[in-house]
Amino acid sequence: MKLSMIVAMTLAAISTQAGTFESSSGKEMLAQAQMQRTPVPAPIPKPTEPAQPGLPVPASLVSMAGVYLGLTPSDGSPIGLGEIEIKITADKVKSRVATGSRIQAEELDTAAFMAMTRDQLLAEFKPGSNPRAFGFLTPGGLKFIFLENKPGEFDLVMKGMLSDFLGPTMLTGPAQVKRGEFEQAVAKIEAQVGKDKLPRLKFGGKPKP
Repeated sequence: MKLSMIVAMTLAAISTQAGTFESSSGKEMLAQAQMQRTPVPAPIPKPTEPAQPGLPVPASLVSMAGVYLGLTPSDGSPIGLGEIEIKITADKVKSRVATGSRIQAEELDTAAFMAMTRDQLLAEFKPGSNPRAFGFLTPGGLKFIFLENKPGEFDLVMKGMLSDFLGPTMLTGPAQVKRGEFEQAVAKIEAQVGKDKLPRLKFGGKPKP
């Protein structure tokens, strides 16, 4: 079985709504390829309507604070993937990626993320989709979309990065991480491609020595 198929099946198990996303053009992805190093803080307007009836949109990204883990494409990885961590706090959004040779770290001000309107959110999904979701975006085009997988629990879909060439980057939410679901997903991939080939953050961004 090809690695791309394995990853697709695994990530689909993590987020059942992931397949409803629309793909962006390569030109747009390149324009949004990197997180801003010196973002300009922007006020976070409170949406006038929820993304979907019964699913209120938080007024601030701070409401979604926690650690999210997932996999993202990496040229330096022996299997083409590396672990990615997004940590949301009251004042910063920090990302760490295991590239295969090191940890690549970036950060943004949490205040740089503005709540998406319903129209902005639905534009990220295929026509006719009715997602249990809401999102936030930066002036530079980075988008964090939160998908409800069960009441009160959310996966994170990150768009606007270079990895969009292969599809949105999907990360498991804090509650799932605590239950070990991310490690279970990693185990499924390693069962197909070989154990300890995936670059991990706990090994300095490299596969296990």
